Amino acid sequence: MPISSCPEGRDPTTGACPDQDMDGGMPSDGGPEDGGRPGSDAGPCGEQCPPGTRCYPDLMRCGACRDSTECSRPRGLCRPSSLTRVECLDADDCTEPSSSWCEDGTCVPCSGDPECTHLTETPVCDERTGVCGACTADTERSRCAGAETCDPMALTCTGGPPDSIDICGECVSDSECAEEGAHCVPTTFGSPGVAAGSYCVWDLDAFRSSIGDPSATCALLFSTSFEIDATSTVGRVGTSCVPSPDVTTRQGVVDGHDSISCEDDDCGVPGLSDSFCDPGMGVCRTPCGAEADCLLSATLVDDVARPFCDFS
Repeated sequence: MPISSCPEGRDPTTGACPDQDMDGGMPSDGGPEDGGRPGSDAGPCGEQCPPGTRCYPDLMRCGACRDSTECSRPRGLCRPSSLTRVECLDADDCTEPSSSWCEDGTCVPCSGDPECTHLTETPVCDERTGVCGACTADTERSRCAGAETCDPMALTCTGGPPDSIDICGECVSDSECAEEGAHCVPTTFGSPGVAAGSYCVWDLDAFRSSIGDPSATCALLFSTSFEIDATSTVGRVGTSCVPSPDVTTRQGVVDGHDSISCEDDDCGVPGLSDSFCDPGMGVCRTPCGAEADCLLSATLVDDVARPFCDFS
């Protein structure tokens, strides 16, 4: 009987033909001529196909598919050479910026720009995260046309103009910071640390260079406890001068320094106790634990309610 013929119809899963030995004498498949159960045959694939696969009689092979019309998402494509369902056959099948490259049938994160070029809106690779974006810190001059900086989190040209933010100003990218040697550093407050915004802060070495004192510490700005190892938003690692996360935040310092007018609890970072409103004066105060926590231009006021730095 020809291999494609089966009077009773083949089993769609196994490809077996009831009451017929259709295997052409293939060894040990359970068919009648191999001593298997009478009236049953494993079919031309020579075995019972594993779960999730079926027998393709003309190929004499088990497989999950033979073309992509037999597949559905998430592994919605078929690799005919192996009869397996895959997520992708080439990079064009990978359209998510976070998994833009096809590797062994699976969409994976990028490791270089060539693995993003098929995504016209996000053609460059942020190798730190493996995500394709419209820009990166290294490409912002060409990708953002110099008018904006690249937001290193969103990987879009949505940052402020380069060199436009002074020390203590809120930022998204190092290149926004106006002072040479300043970096945009994410800060935290309390323990465990709660995100308290990203600000342009001095790198300790750059600060020393700016004042011509190679042994200076952040005590010239804050106390020595305010020197911390930090990673900027674009991945630069170094020692930065930031407020102690146990005492206050950059916003708390700024609001207290500028004596921002306030009512109730609208000082500092919303939801954090990094600054407080002085009810007697109606201005924001920067809390502190010791004289060293204040800028050199400020003095510690050991208020009964809460000690603070007086910048007046």
